[in-house]
Amino acid sequence: MKLTTYDKYKDSGVEWLGEVPEHWDIQPLKQTLKEKLKYGANEAAIDTNINDPRYIRITDFGENGFLRENTFKSLTYEKAKGYFLKEGDLLFARSGATVGKTFLFKGYKGRACYAGYLIKATPNKKVIISEFLNYYTKSTVYNDWKNYSTIQATIQNISAEKYNALIVTLPTISEQTQIANYLDQATTKIDKKIELLTQKIKHYQDLKTALINRAVTKGLDDSVEMRDSGVEWIGKIPKHWEVTQMKRILNLLTDYDANGSFSTIKSNVNRVENTADQFAWFVRATDFTNYENKKPQQDFVWVDKKTYDFLRKSYLLGGEVLIAKRGEIGKVYLMPQVNIYATLGPNMYLARLNKNKVEPLYVYYFFKTTLGKNQLVLRNKSTAIGALYKDDFKSIEIYLPSKNEQQQIVEYLNQKTSTIDKIIATITAQIEHQKELRKTLINDVVTGKVKVIEMKS
Repeated sequence: MKLTTYDKYKDSGVEWLGEVPEHWDIQPLKQTLKEKLKYGANEAAIDTNINDPRYIRITDFGENGFLRENTFKSLTYEKAKGYFLKEGDLLFARSGATVGKTFLFKGYKGRACYAGYLIKATPNKKVIISEFLNYYTKSTVYNDWKNYSTIQATIQNISAEKYNALIVTLPTISEQTQIANYLDQATTKIDKKIELLTQKIKHYQDLKTALINRAVTKGLDDSVEMRDSGVEWIGKIPKHWEVTQMKRILNLLTDYDANGSFSTIKSNVNRVENTADQFAWFVRATDFTNYENKKPQQDFVWVDKKTYDFLRKSYLLGGEVLIAKRGEIGKVYLMPQVNIYATLGPNMYLARLNKNKVEPLYVYYFFKTTLGKNQLVLRNKSTAIGALYKDDFKSIEIYLPSKNEQQQIVEYLNQKTSTIDKIIATITAQIEHQKELRKTLINDVVTGKVKVIEMKS
């Protein structure tokens, strides 16, 4: 198959769709369906009986059109009755962060039903084939429509009424089949490239972890005399290294101790956008995930001086270790070299290290090792969201070479990990390029910007 353009185009009359091939029809989704759109069952997903119908929810939507294997839930026949899916049904997510996401029910062995936050569409095969409609919902024009139609309330929502009004392109059935077959082949090739690139990233991430593990637990000198560490998964460490606890290398370990209850605290965190009023950074555990390699001036929650005075006050010089004590246990962040006012969120610890004894970056790298991570996990108290208490953090054992050797290890890891991070960034950009190529290809084909021609053998 190859791509070309159609001979003649016409104005679709729909702003976000633009021109379409002259002989194509366009209709609201409602006119292309065999039966009315239908909401799913409002039942709790608690059963896992493999002999009962599978209960499909948004969380079951896997990558590349497959159901996730590790999220299986079921409903009894009586509860599932009336919500069974048929081959070729298309499920639309109607609310939440995944609003507009779709899943084509195809090739599933066994019975399945669907949950209340989903809407079932059963295409009329004489008008539109399921595979074409599914690809249409992966297009840019569909995404534009979704963004325009989303109701911004307490949660994002698109009702069945809104979905009914979705305008879809309608080539002839033979063209739809040809388009779907072409996109199956083309997107499969792209998906394989993405998978290979993703595997490459995993390889480099594993290499980075191995480098950090090796340097921080074994040192850089292979000829040095070793001794048993007393920890099975670490094995031997350099004989001259000291084994100490975190409390021995801390000048300060503090957490949130503002006035009042947590609800009072939240009500007094007044985020300010005006740079003139941005006095202090309100540090949250989520900042670890979102801003690992960014400067604190970028995109953080900023508060004014009045809020800062009410809350716990800190002045960050750089080099402090920030630790998540709830929820994201094991997340550790090292402050860059900046002078900044800050106040800790309610799930945070700030550890100010004794820089005469330790290099802060060495401690940061320590918590990236298997040993460091395992010690954080082992000290995690079993609560609904997990908790790491001060005394437990202070009791963590750390292996310390001399300050000079720590600095050598840090310089080595900075160089090595920086190189790996650049490689990962390059591969990530390649993945994003492939994803954009996939989106563009789907969009251009299902909207008629390009024509699929089957080559004669």
